[in-house]
Amino acid sequence: MEQYQSICQHLYDATQIPALLVAQDGHVVDEWSRFSKNPVPEYGFKMAVQDFELQKRDALHPVIFHIKPGYLFAVAKLDAQLYWVTGLVSPVHRSYEEIFAAYGQETLFTPEALRALATGLLNSPLVTLPQLKSAVCLLLCLVHGTMIPEEDILLCNDEDRLPIGRPFQEALFHVRECPEAHITTQLENRIAALVAAGNTEELARYLRKPEQGKTGKMSDDPLRQLKYNFVGYVTVISRAAIKGGMDEEEALTLSDLYCQRVDVMTQAIDILRTFYEVSMDFCRKVEQGSRGGYSPTVQKCLHYISRHLHENIRTEHLALLTGLSSKTVAERFRQETGYSISDYLHAERVEEAKYLLRYTEYSLAEISGFLNYASQSYFTKIFRDRTGQTPQQYRDCPQELTNS
Repeated sequence: MEQYQSICQHLYDATQIPALLVAQDGHVVDEWSRFSKNPVPEYGFKMAVQDFELQKRDALHPVIFHIKPGYLFAVAKLDAQLYWVTGLVSPVHRSYEEIFAAYGQETLFTPEALRALATGLLNSPLVTLPQLKSAVCLLLCLVHGTMIPEEDILLCNDEDRLPIGRPFQEALFHVRECPEAHITTQLENRIAALVAAGNTEELARYLRKPEQGKTGKMSDDPLRQLKYNFVGYVTVISRAAIKGGMDEEEALTLSDLYCQRVDVMTQAIDILRTFYEVSMDFCRKVEQGSRGGYSPTVQKCLHYISRHLHENIRTEHLALLTGLSSKTVAERFRQETGYSISDYLHAERVEEAKYLLRYTEYSLAEISGFLNYASQSYFTKIFRDRTGQTPQQYRDCPQELTNS
């Protein structure tokens, strides 16, 4: 915590851009600004953090929001529980009238808080979007030791959003009149725990139980509401699968693919079925990984191979990754998987080649190049040794004749 505070203090001293350290629940841990007292209530920061998570961002992928009337603020993740929120800033000064017109109808602010907000904004330095991006990149470099490219900063235009104050109060009114509680985090946590454990049998039983409660209303369109719910749900279980040992890149890619599939669905029943399907899919993948019983060393190697399959992978790379000698890592890999590293690489590349031959129109030369084979003839030999067919024969009639 002290390290974060020191970094934020130095950054504020250099830029004078107002900033806060905010917990996941919206509580302000520390702040640096010209405000005598921050006029934004905690639930405003909580919504900013929730927006960050709904956009599926992480520690190296921050967000900059553009809100009325032309202000910017950024959210970056420092660790699992702490966020850096900077802004509001603008490249031009706004008048009191513009600020009051923009936020005067918001029940987010009391009249006293609105006056404090306007005074603080008028006294804040002028900051352009490129300058704010540079500040965000610098902060993350100091915190995480990685200088991210500006392209990794997501820009969200929130100017068209409805004021949150009155809808929030209206929603609370209906909740109090019809007090059906939201589905609790206990349900979400239980599903996540089962996915992380790879317990497919128990998960299948749990998912068949009727839900108690309701999901939050995020849209008046029932179909869009289901899609929003799905995105939040798959975010939770993909993170649970990563915690259970699934490769991070594979988990996030699978999450993206399910979200893309649901995005084009037009029937609610199809989306509801996909909730079950995606839960079981992630859980099975965790279960399959745990059945292998691989040591952390070999798991690192398998994850690295999966991510870098199109590259020139050498035993030396895996030795550097695991901190072992090339001989030791090769011996452990063979003992636990039953394959030499080179045989495993060929097997994985042949599996990918089958997919490319069956479902794409890439030429044999292109596929050979993707899979990092030195020549098409060598690729053909490896493929035939493992399937009993040449790549062209498999493309014409995709079935294996032998596993020799």
